[in-house]
Amino acid sequence: MIWRILRRLIAILVRTLFTNRILTIVAVIIILFVAGVVASGTLQGGSTGLNSQFPSANPVLRFVQPVTSEPPAPAVDSYLKGMTNFDAELMWSAFSSEYLKNMQSRGGTKELLQQNLSEAKRRGAKYDEISYIGSYRLNTGSKYFFYVVGRRGFSANAPDAVEQIYYVFTVDSQGTIVSVD
Repeated sequence: MIWRILRRLIAILVRTLFTNRILTIVAVIIILFVAGVVASGTLQGGSTGLNSQFPSANPVLRFVQPVTSEPPAPAVDSYLKGMTNFDAELMWSAFSSEYLKNMQSRGGTKELLQQNLSEAKRRGAKYDEISYIGSYRLNTGSKYFFYVVGRRGFSANAPDAVEQIYYVFTVDSQGTIVSVD
């Protein structure tokens, strides 16, 4: 079906080009211009080409070794210690002032965090394992820290099942946590 329509459109275009000389000349000029642009590389990712505005369809895949020799940030250690000990004070003190302002603007408080932690502890929640995967330094001086945490008792459907959750901490150049994903 599509091939039929495409063949018909090509036939109409060819017939029109052969019957109208001015249209034929304009079409040849356009084709030569497009061919020249493609040949010069501007449509293939050059600095002024169309692809410079859009990601490449075939990006280069690089495998980067994490900077595991770099120890975790003290703020991340404090957060994780607070999380596993159900201590909101340790977690709260690890955040940057900007992150705290953002949390507070959404109604978050240290007291509310402690209340949620105490409730989880009362239900029997616990952490089985914390695995430090590695870190990655950004151009801005900030760092990502990657963890996988095994925990139990947080799911009402399967309280004894071990859940594995990933955490990505973004730590600013001052060493405080600016986001937790």
